[in-house]
Amino acid sequence: MEEQRKYHLEKIVSIGLMGLAIFLWFYFIPTFAPGSQEGLVPRIGAGILFVSSLAHFFILSFGKVKKKVSLALNEIPIVLIGVHGAFIFLLETIGFFVSAFFMLGTLMLYLGVKRQHLLVIPIFLLFIYLVFDYGLNIRLPRGFLF
Repeated sequence: MEEQRKYHLEKIVSIGLMGLAIFLWFYFIPTFAPGSQEGLVPRIGAGILFVSSLAHFFILSFGKVKKKVSLALNEIPIVLIGVHGAFIFLLETIGFFVSAFFMLGTLMLYLGVKRQHLLVIPIFLLFIYLVFDYGLNIRLPRGFLF
């Protein structure tokens, strides 16, 4: 019974995400990115969101799920929301790179990644810095630390 309720809830989330994608496509993007060039990438993102939500809905409706989700996964969304909320709050204060470093490190440790794999974070952030600052000439938010 609990498994049917979980699938029903996931179907509702899929329908909600499809509604969000439609809202983005027809209202939000034309309002805030009226040019054809400015609205291309957001429309691609909204299209991907719609198609993936539709696929998720049909997989839940007609497919068979072989694995059972452990109960420990139920508390992960709360931690994810909390860590991302702290990231957004600290973004303007201490800067993108420092807050992203703490966010990625916290999430990786919480999800059980080995400590030696945390060395990927500075390499990833260096890549992001090079792509945005030098490649695209877009300055990410800087705080008092960096």
